[in-house]
Amino acid sequence: DKPGKLSQAELKLLKKSPVHTVKQLLRARRLNAQLVQRIITAWEHKTDFGTPVKDLKGNVSFIVPRADLSVYSKIIAIVDCYDALTSRRPYRDAFSAEIALTLMWGEMKHKFDPEYLKIFMNVMKLPAVRVLSEKGEKVVIF
Repeated sequence: DKPGKLSQAELKLLKKSPVHTVKQLLRARRLNAQLVQRIITAWEHKTDFGTPVKDLKGNVSFIVPRADLSVYSKIIAIVDCYDALTSRRPYRDAFSAEIALTLMWGEMKHKFDPEYLKIFMNVMKLPAVRVLSEKGEKVVIF
């Protein structure tokens, strides 16, 4: 997280992100080959959901989804973007949930499966309920 453009070395390191993610997850628990593939696929294609179809004004009206993206890759792409928008960065404060969802539904809409994005939007607008667990810990449920 730095302001300005990334150097070639930084871009090269960034491309290794799926490898670092898999290594971190392996430390936490065992992964099967399918989960590893989903992580890598979601990372590689998160800005390439499908083929944009433009209207007469040149605006993207809808996307023809790629057939090779798994359900999990589609979900990971949405959640990863939401997390990135709502997390603080050295060069900006975190966006509120409302602004993040507005950006995702507006400018970034073409990057996600529209059906999954609609479901995510509906889930995220539900108010969270705070309860106490049996152990007396605060837990947030939806």
